[in-house]
Amino acid sequence: MTARWLLTTLLAVCLLGPYLAPARPEAQFRDFPSAPPCRAFWLGTDELGRDVFSRLLYALRSSVLTAAPAAAAATLLGCTLGAAAGWWGGCWRLLVSRSADLLVSLPWILLLLAARAAFPLDLPPQAGLALVFFLLALLGWGPAARLGQMVAAQIRQAPFVLQAHAAGLSEHRILLRHVASQLRHTAVAQFWATAPAFVAAEMNLSLLGLGAPEPTPSLGVLLRPLSDPSTWAQRPWLLAPVATAVTLLVLLQQAAGKDPA
Repeated sequence: MTARWLLTTLLAVCLLGPYLAPARPEAQFRDFPSAPPCRAFWLGTDELGRDVFSRLLYALRSSVLTAAPAAAAATLLGCTLGAAAGWWGGCWRLLVSRSADLLVSLPWILLLLAARAAFPLDLPPQAGLALVFFLLALLGWGPAARLGQMVAAQIRQAPFVLQAHAAGLSEHRILLRHVASQLRHTAVAQFWATAPAFVAAEMNLSLLGLGAPEPTPSLGVLLRPLSDPSTWAQRPWLLAPVATAVTLLVLLQQAAGKDPA
């Protein structure tokens, strides 16, 4: 519960990032390039004189608001398709299960990179973030579909479902009132399990220049100038905030997904 409260606070900070940031992410303070942390710049500035604290707030907002809804959409899509396949079976089950197996067996990050590289790289920032969202959701529903199919197949033979059929309840009502409620906990657990992977995937895309272009910052964009190890020793204030934010975000998501029981 502590992790969930902290994660909620972090998400609130992400939503309020533009209002909490002391400067715009693209604003350059040319008199203070590569400045260390001080009273004016809490986390220092980069080589162009841009405030690292402001850019970090905007980067968290861009990455989290892209990856977290994509993880929720992929989980919802996968659980829905998998539940339908496990409930009705037949050709629909064969199609969904084979598609999910294909998505799970392929190297996901390579598939994501190939799909993103097929689109133009000079998209506007908002269009780039929207494209990353749809690709993450479209290519990440495989694990959720396998879980949804397994749970639905087990529920179909449960005594309370057989009793509902005997009582004359319609198929539609059984699915919405009983199967969906049983799948809810599985879907929530799957979301918390996949959300860190989606954040890492969005960060990798931005790091390789396939995410939101400049001047829109994201966690991967902030890490891109740090490919030279000498920068870590010369300007550690550029790496430490981003690494701390990513580590905290992933740990909180994993802790929030654990069953309190």
